[in-house]
Order: sequence, then structure tokens, then C-alpha cells
Amino acid sequence: EIEVLTWKREGDEYLFPRGDLGKLDKVFHDFHIDDKRAAPALGYDLQMKEGHSLYPHQQVVYDQWARYKYGLIEAPTGWGKSVLECFQIVQLGVRTLVLAAETTHIKVLYEALYEHTNIEDLEKEAGCAIVGILNEETKFKPSGTKYTRPQYGAYYPITLTTFQALNSDRGKKLLPELADKFGFMLLEEPQHEAAETFHTVSKTMNCYYRSGATATPTRGDRMECVIYDTIGPIVAIASQKAAIPKVQFIHTQILVPDSCFKGMYVWSTVASHLASNRTYFDRILDQLNDDFKAGRKVLLY
Repeated sequence: EIEVLTWKREGDEYLFPRGDLGKLDKVFHDFHIDDKRAAPALGYDLQMKEGHSLYPHQQVVYDQWARYKYGLIEAPTGWGKSVLECFQIVQLGVRTLVLAAETTHIKVLYEALYEHTNIEDLEKEAGCAIVGILNEETKFKPSGTKYTRPQYGAYYPITLTTFQALNSDRGKKLLPELADKFGFMLLEEPQHEAAETFHTVSKTMNCYYRSGATATPTRGDRMECVIYDTIGPIVAIASQKAAIPKVQFIHTQILVPDSCFKGMYVWSTVASHLASNRTYFDRILDQLNDDFKAGRKVLLY
């Protein structure tokens, strides 16, 4: 009997890439797997808010990923990856670790969880935090309320953190404890995971489910194979059409005087004139309000 590890424990020197598990079947055919991957339940009835479920094109991509429940998702910028990730967390119903190279990336998902799921209601009912950013001294909710983290190393059923935080001196001491605490590892912008210091963090985790969505799954140094080892290959590809916006020109009937087109800073003068015109401003707000009610994401240029 041979033990093949797909996650790294302290003192282990050899690690079999999880992304290569399918090759075992091709080579050996007849073998038994004693699955020791961790999948602790979330412990809360997390749901998507009404009207915040996936669009049809997002559902297709989720279904592609759900066939494997591991692997990369290739999706263009503006496609709606945050909503898909919220949906993954809801559907799996296990404790989740979100890793990213930058704090800004995890805060986007942090806010998306409050926007698209019932997590705030669950926290009020439970009287404790269900989602949080690891090692932040003070946690601010989108609603404006705050509370202080009780102690260093406190983690949550849904924990968001950076690779750097878990690769610090204090983070390295915490890693072995976290290895079996989560069932789903979600990487934000997973192309960064190929860096050795980041890879050390992700390969320590023994999560049953793994995912990462990015617009750029390949790297210039061709090191995406390292990401495939821990997360799995590309298993779902989103349509580029989903990222094509609807462009609309609105006739406000507001005229800009000729005087604004004289001098060196023409467009700044025009913009200043429009911004100070209350009628123009109100019409823009009315249009934005209609778009928001229709569930659109708006880029006002």
C-alpha cells in the first residue's frame, strides 16, 4: 500500500500534484483511493439573495466547473466573476479560504458576499462574524458597523487573506493549523500562484474543492503548469460576448455655449460647465436610476 500525498505536511519532501490525479487512472487503472481531503461544513444556511442568482451565461460556466469541482475558470474582465464565486461558496456549503496576491482583490469578494448573499442576516442571527479578513485588527462591514478582532490568528468560516499574510513569520506558524480547516480554496487572480512563496501557501492546504477565475490563465514564463498542479487545469471558459457592454447615447438637450470651446483646456471647461448644470445632472441621475433598477452595471464616461 502506497500513500500518495496531494498536500504538503510539515517535514514532507515529496508532493504529488493534485492536478495530475487523473493520470493515476490512466497508468494504474485498478487502485483504491482513501480520500483524506478536508471538507468541513460551513455550518450556516448561506443563500443567494432573491434576484442575485447567476445569469444564463454564468450558469453555463458554473455547470462546466461543477462537473469537476476543481480547476481554473477563464473569464474576461467585467464578466461577473465575483457573483460566480459567491454562487460557488453557496452551492458547496463548506468552509472557504480565499487567497489573493493583493488586498484589493479579496475586498471586492468580501463586499460581493454582503451584496449577493444573506450573510449579513446570518451574522445578526448568529451574533458573530461568518466572513472576515485574516489578521485585520478591526473589521468594517459594508453597513458601517465594526468590531475588533479578538486575537491574532482568528479565522472565520469564510476567511479571506493574502498569500503574503500566510507567508510571513507569524503566518507560517498558522499554516499547519489551517490546513484542514477549509473545504474550498478559492484563488483570486490565480496566475500569481505560480510564484514559489505563494505556491508554498496553497499546496499546504488540504481543501477538497479548489477554484480560481482569471482573464489571463497563461503566463509569459509558461509557469501556469504550477497552478494546474494545485488548482487543476482550465475546466470552464466564459464567452467573450458576456463582456461586451451596451453603449447608449442620451440626448439631454443641454447646449454648451461657444465660450467653453475657447482657450487651452477646452474639455475641462466643457466638463465643468455640464457638471454645474442641474438639469443635465438630474437627467443623468434619472438614467442611472433606471439602469440600476434593471440590474445593469454602468460605466459613466
